[in-house]
Amino acid sequence: MTTNKVAVVTGGSHGIGAAIAKKLAARGAAVAVVYRGNEAEALSVVGAITGAGGVAAAFAADVANQTAVQSAIEAIVAAATPEARRQAVIAATPAGRIGEPADIADVVVFLMSDDSRWITGRTILTDGGLTDAL
Repeated sequence: MTTNKVAVVTGGSHGIGAAIAKKLAARGAAVAVVYRGNEAEALSVVGAITGAGGVAAAFAADVANQTAVQSAIEAIVAAATPEARRQAVIAATPAGRIGEPADIADVVVFLMSDDSRWITGRTILTDGGLTDAL
């Protein structure tokens, strides 16, 4: 329902706002938890969301201050753009995930071993099939 959407939840660090942030994240939205003063509570909500596999980040802003709101929105957009790119890469990759350093290390160890003795003069793409999918 809310997959590929970013929700900005003001007052998201506690009470109704925290409940809304968690529910939206559970439904697939990336959540910007906007808080005014209690960073620890906001980070706790973010931790609960990310711990459950969701995407969230905390942003400080007093909604009564237009300049603070504008700054928070700019920060949210800047944070959401790389996440959107990351999700697009994951969706396009047949492996269905971003490679981990261990994935590349496994290939290097294999290529350095005698098990790769019949592989010569080749470029080995270690991108989870992304190149072929494009």
